[in-house]
Amino acid sequence: MLVLKIHSKKLAHFGCYRVNGTYFVIKYGQQNRNKGESMDNQEVNVELVMLLDEWDPFKIGKGNYDTEIADCVYAVHKIDNVEELAAKIQKIYEFSFEETIPMENCLSISAKLLLTKESGSCAL
Repeated sequence: MLVLKIHSKKLAHFGCYRVNGTYFVIKYGQQNRNKGESMDNQEVNVELVMLLDEWDPFKIGKGNYDTEIADCVYAVHKIDNVEELAAKIQKIYEFSFEETIPMENCLSISAKLLLTKESGSCAL
């Protein structure tokens, strides 16, 4: 998976996605899908980024977690267990902010992230 933060609006039309003023290019796996198929990985990644950005666990405002979001999106694709993912998310944010997020909060976001990932792998 590749997550790039883009600072130039000129690059926005090259498959980038904008979240709170920041442009991201997220590439992971196959990009094409047929009618009736589920979201592709790129669309799932955009949804994951938006969920994590809206989460704002330390109430410092959206758009202040770019590095942590990239690490969490990567973890979502590697971990399928809610508890394991929650522990990983807790560690990611603790490393950056030197403050521990309650495990209940991490479990909640972990479940949402895995549900989003699953919606991308199952046809609707």
